[in-house]
Amino acid sequence: KRKTRLNILVSLHSFFTWLFKKGVRDVPPFPVIEGIDDSKERTALDYDDQMKYLSMIPEAHRGVLEFGMETGIRPGELVALKAKDIDLKNQTAIIRRTISAYVYILETTKGRSRKTIPLSDKAISILKSHIVGKLPEAFVFINPDTNRRYSVKMPNTLWKRYTGLDITYYEASRHSFCTQLVDDGVDALQAK
Repeated sequence: KRKTRLNILVSLHSFFTWLFKKGVRDVPPFPVIEGIDDSKERTALDYDDQMKYLSMIPEAHRGVLEFGMETGIRPGELVALKAKDIDLKNQTAIIRRTISAYVYILETTKGRSRKTIPLSDKAISILKSHIVGKLPEAFVFINPDTNRRYSVKMPNTLWKRYTGLDITYYEASRHSFCTQLVDDGVDALQAK
């Protein structure tokens, strides 16, 4: 991907600049490369806008999207949640797996770690209607159209289809969630 190539170049640039400044190696300064960042600036929604657009999603699919907005977890982690990951008593969820774009279940997250996240009362309410009677290995969110777990792309497809917005579900959920945390005074690195 172009973003990956850019990240590699930025890393190399930082490394060679550090070497040059420290005098560790006799290297010329790394040239400035312009015009390769084609990334689109991300958009964040405030909570009221999230709820307004969420109301446009059919009730049968709303729970999975709303849970993602309420917790800020990545779409791949959202659709990979299993009943055994949820602790209703302690109001927590363990995020321990993701689903790649190629539909493989990876028993690790993007950060290659497990993390336990607190769940709000609203998130617990959403979960209760989705995990009733499920075995521990069952996926929490099941697509009512297919009776199988949601694909990693389905939250975005539903979001675009029913809201008509030119922003992705990732922006409407995780990016907006993290932006709202920072706006509320949480350190940006913790919100990430």
